[in-house]
Amino acid sequence: MLKECREQVAEWKRRDPGSSIGLTFDLRYEVLWSDSRFYTLVSRLNIFCAGPYEAFAERGLNFVLISGKKYDPLRLYRLVNRGDENTGDTIKPEVREMIRSALLKARGSQPRDDCVETLKQDDITFFDDDPVALTKKGLMVFYSGPKVVMACYEPVLLPYERLKRFLDREEVKRLGWGW
Repeated sequence: MLKECREQVAEWKRRDPGSSIGLTFDLRYEVLWSDSRFYTLVSRLNIFCAGPYEAFAERGLNFVLISGKKYDPLRLYRLVNRGDENTGDTIKPEVREMIRSALLKARGSQPRDDCVETLKQDDITFFDDDPVALTKKGLMVFYSGPKVVMACYEPVLLPYERLKRFLDREEVKRLGWGW
C-alpha cells in the first residue's frame, strides 16, 4: 500500500510540480488483550497521500506468553480453506457471511450509503498478513483492500461463541489450553 501511495504522490507532483502534497503516515499500537497466556496488539498505520481519504493498514499481532513466539490464530480457528501459492487461502463461506453481516450492521440504515452496495458485492477476502487478533471476547478481523473503498471497512469482532464449530481441537490440545 505504501508503494502505491508513493506512486500516486509522484504522479501528482509530475502533473503539478509546485504542489505541496506529500506522503504522511501515523503508526500506532494498541493492546487488545493481555493475560497470563496471550499478549495481543493491533498495529494501525494511517497513510495520507494524493486523494480525499487516508488509507490504512491494520494488523493483529498475537503472542503466546509461555513461548514468547508470535502466533497465528488461524491455526486455532480454521476460518480459511488453505490454498497453494497460485490460489492462496480463501475465507470459508460461512465466515465470510458473518463478516459481511457485521460490516453491514455497523453501517446501519444510512440513506444513500454507497458502502452498503460495496459490502454486499465484495468477496470479503484477507489481503494482508496478520488479518486476525485474539481478544478477550472474540477474534478481531482486520480487512484492507483497495484504497478507493477502504472507508467502507472497519474491524469486525467475531464472538468466540459463534466460532466454536471452527475451533481446531488438536491445536487446543497442542497448546495445552483449557478452552
